[in-house]
Order: sequence, then C-alpha cells, then structure tokens
Amino acid sequence: MMSPLHPTLFLSTVVAFLIPSCNPKVNRFDVFPDRLCGSDTAQVSYDVSGSPTLVKRRSGDGDPDSIVYVLFAERHGETDSTKHLVLHWPSSPEKDMDFDTQRLGKDSLIAFDTIDVRSFGNGVIVKTVVSRSVRPILLSHAGIAAVVQTNGSSDAFRALLPSGIWEARAALLPGERMGEPATLRLHTHLILSCSQ
Repeated sequence: MMSPLHPTLFLSTVVAFLIPSCNPKVNRFDVFPDRLCGSDTAQVSYDVSGSPTLVKRRSGDGDPDSIVYVLFAERHGETDSTKHLVLHWPSSPEKDMDFDTQRLGKDSLIAFDTIDVRSFGNGVIVKTVVSRSVRPILLSHAGIAAVVQTNGSSDAFRALLPSGIWEARAALLPGERMGEPATLRLHTHLILSCSQ
C-alpha cells in the first residue's frame, strides 16, 4: 500500500512551480541589422525577467567603428547582462581588389581574389563595381559575369554579398607582351551598401 503525500511536501512542491524565479535574467536580446551604414539605425528587441536597462556604447573612429549594445536585467540587487556588437560605417563601405594575374593562353590574363565573409558579414551587399584598370575586365562572382570597361563601372553585381571568390579576365592590349609589369595587375573597387 502506498503512503499518501505529506501535505507540507505537496504544498511546497506546488509553490515552487507557481512562483517565478527571483533572479534577473535576459531571456532574449535581438539587434538587427548588425551592420549599419551612414545614418542607418538598428532595431532592438528583448525580453527580460526584472527591470531592463539598455546602454549603447560607441568605440573607434575607424572604417568601420563599433557600436556595442548592452542589456541589463536587474532584480533585488542582482544583475544579468548580455551584449551585441554592431559594425558601423560612417559612409558606404568600400573594398579595393588588386588581382595578381596569371597567363591564360597567349593573349589573355586571369586572376582570382577572395573576400573573407568576416570582412563584412552578411549585412553588407555590393552596390557597384568600379574598374581602375587600363583595360576592360570580365569580372565573375557568385554566378554573375559582367564586363567592366576601362575606368567604368557595373551594377551587375548589385545586391550580392561581396564575400567569396571573384575572378577577373582580361585581354592583353595591343603591343603588350606577357611578363611586362603593366600586365600583371588588374584593379577594381567595390562600393558596398548595408542591406536592410
């Protein structure tokens, strides 16, 4: 035969389930986006147990600088906190790509460059590509290919993430020979924007 639950034990078990914890806690803290350009602003949302306090700290004067959002939850003299880092470019971020070329056949050059995802994350996209080369360049990235004319620009890569492999191809100019220093570099410049 089973012994009945003691009323005091039963009552204390029920009370433990009904009374929420007295400790402060940050349950959820979201900051979006985590890459900002110019006067863009971030949207902050959170859920805390206790009294919330949000602090925004800016550091650096670089390109980009950092904004750290710190969320505090306080209750009965105790504190819980968490932070979120946001990168901020005062204007549109930019990236130079200088390609060291290799020979492709008798009359062409080919080169590759890779932009690490850690450079910009997923919050920055390509706005336009500008050529700073003395020759037209066939540029390829993320399944898109476009010719960027001498000192020209292309919007063909607009809205793509800049990270990943970029390929550049170009023909030798009349009178150039493989191995001359002028043929060894292709220069492009990415103008980026923050995606929302």
